[in-house]
Amino acid sequence: MGCFGSSKKSSKRSDKNRKDTAKIRKTLGGTSDQTQPCSDSTKVSPYRDVDKEGVVVKEEDQLALDVKGLNLDDQPTGKKAQTFTFEELKVATGNFRSDCFLGEGGFGKVFKGTLEKLDQVVAIKQLDRNGAQGIREFAVEVLTLSLADHPNLVKLIGFCAEGDQRLLVYEYMPQGSLEDHLHDLPYGKKPLDWSTRMKIAAGAARGLEYLHDRMKPPVIYRDLKCSNILLGEDYQPKLSDFGLAKVGPSGDNTHVSTRVMGTYGYCAPDYAMTGQLTFKSDIYSFGVVLLELITGRKAIDSTKERKDQNLVGWARPLFKDRRNFPKMVDPLLQGQYPVRGLYQALAIAAMCVQEQPNMRPVVSDVVLALNFLASSKYDPNSPSSSSRRRNASLHRDRDDEEKRPDLLKETESEVRMMNTRRGVFPVSEYWIHAIPVIIFLCFFTLWFFSHSVRLDEDSGEIMSVRLLEKSMAVRNESHVSLAVLASSAVAPVSVNHTLIAHRNATQSHNATDKAEVRKRQEIKAKGKKKKRGGRKEKMEKDVNKSKSVKKAKKSLAG
Repeated sequence: MGCFGSSKKSSKRSDKNRKDTAKIRKTLGGTSDQTQPCSDSTKVSPYRDVDKEGVVVKEEDQLALDVKGLNLDDQPTGKKAQTFTFEELKVATGNFRSDCFLGEGGFGKVFKGTLEKLDQVVAIKQLDRNGAQGIREFAVEVLTLSLADHPNLVKLIGFCAEGDQRLLVYEYMPQGSLEDHLHDLPYGKKPLDWSTRMKIAAGAARGLEYLHDRMKPPVIYRDLKCSNILLGEDYQPKLSDFGLAKVGPSGDNTHVSTRVMGTYGYCAPDYAMTGQLTFKSDIYSFGVVLLELITGRKAIDSTKERKDQNLVGWARPLFKDRRNFPKMVDPLLQGQYPVRGLYQALAIAAMCVQEQPNMRPVVSDVVLALNFLASSKYDPNSPSSSSRRRNASLHRDRDDEEKRPDLLKETESEVRMMNTRRGVFPVSEYWIHAIPVIIFLCFFTLWFFSHSVRLDEDSGEIMSVRLLEKSMAVRNESHVSLAVLASSAVAPVSVNHTLIAHRNATQSHNATDKAEVRKRQEIKAKGKKKKRGGRKEKMEKDVNKSKSVKKAKKSLAG
């Protein structure tokens, strides 16, 4: 593996590793500036790519010899970088023809070429002697990539340090940089889908984890941005351009005091203001890259309003409410993203861009979370995804309704008030007004039944029982309403009065037949006494049944 391990196999190997570690510390920034704070004279304004720190640089030829010696003679652990002559690289690029030109950065120009002796397509970066990066950055990149060996770090095939020429030879990345797939897409170019974006984010985080946790000594990248994330086949991300890499703090030290270097928009504010470089500075830069992947916006976009030009400044107020999250998504995704995955990705980005360094997560936690998101495959054509998109649109519509006045509800209330004045009520309000009437009819019917069966005369009582049986039979067959049942119960009263008057007239005009009539009545009473008991029980059952019917109707009316 491309790192210095604490090997115990032999004392020679340990001594050799200590020498390599000392040399990488010396090349990547030395130990002298790790504990010394940055003075006022060395502080610079935030996000400036300038160097105001007094740095003593050896002669270029001597440094070139040091680089050659480091890779060829010492043979440190890691992939050995080859040396090429300038003539070989000149032939590989066709004398650096314009049609082989790929791009240009702070280091210099990048050309595409083919190495004859390796039969391999490569990318050749030529140092600009007047550029922002110099010989020291060239040596740092050669050393870092010679020691590193990870699938998410670009592979350094070799270098050229011949005379005043400084060139680096990398593996060729056919998909270009992440920046080419996020911003200013040409017409007809397909944007990255959600799954690919999460895959790129997880791969970049794994490369950063290798630098922070597995390299010995650990390295701070210091220049993590979209243009430095190259994409290979199947959009495999690889970190590149390690010219600004710095050895991280060791022992009890919490930071490295150094000059402020980086790119405006990606540089952590605490590092930009104090010059104190920590591993959390890289975490902030990664959070900006993750925000770019989610939103499709640039870290700094001068074409937008002043308050929205800085991506982090635009996003921080929106982090406070989850209902704002769908508004932050890249419009090029056209709503094809998992809602839960969006919430989780934005939560990771929000933690990474915290202003206080101690509030940001460590890179291992970021890798763990993003590996989960990258492994959760999202299919935009699945029914669940369609329902999520509909739910997201419903949330947006609901938010819009909350913001504007609800004219529909006001109109309904006005119409209801006008109908009330005119005596027009909806169906539900008719039921509300009818409930007291129904309750009154139920109580009245119960009271009437209880009084209609309490007749003193036997004949009247028998007649009322018969009529009540008829009415109950009719009610069971035709399910008549309470009003019909109450009207049929009025008949026993008039019949009872008629029978009593007829009996009195018979007794007054026929006194001689009084005993016979009484005997006849007693015989009838004895003969039907047994039937009366059964009828009373049946009547009580029917009355109880009618009560249950009334209660049921009452509950329905309620």
